[in-house]
Amino acid sequence: MYSGTVRRQALALMESGHSLQSISASTGINRSTLRAWRSRPESATPVCPRCDGAPSPPEPREDYAYLLGLYLGDGCISRAGAREKHVWALRIMCADTWPGLIEQCARAMSAIRPATR
Repeated sequence: MYSGTVRRQALALMESGHSLQSISASTGINRSTLRAWRSRPESATPVCPRCDGAPSPPEPREDYAYLLGLYLGDGCISRAGAREKHVWALRIMCADTWPGLIEQCARAMSAIRPATR
């Protein structure tokens, strides 16, 4: 996830007429991401409470606590995407032997980090 500052800078460059290729070359942001931000500027607004301003605990806290428990039991945090972007992903391994576990995990993840697409 890109910081709010990087997203705002990219949008400002788009508004001033720079090409997506030049913005991508100068910022390292993929052109498809830039196209998505251009077509839906609201998707360029960070949803991560740690990305902008003063960090705050994620809401809703019950879902965050549930995911923390899953992470401690059967999860890991690993690098995702290009190394230079320093993006990390929460991965939780769920077995389908526990009815509803996968669905509950997906619901909690969506509550904590709603999709911006």
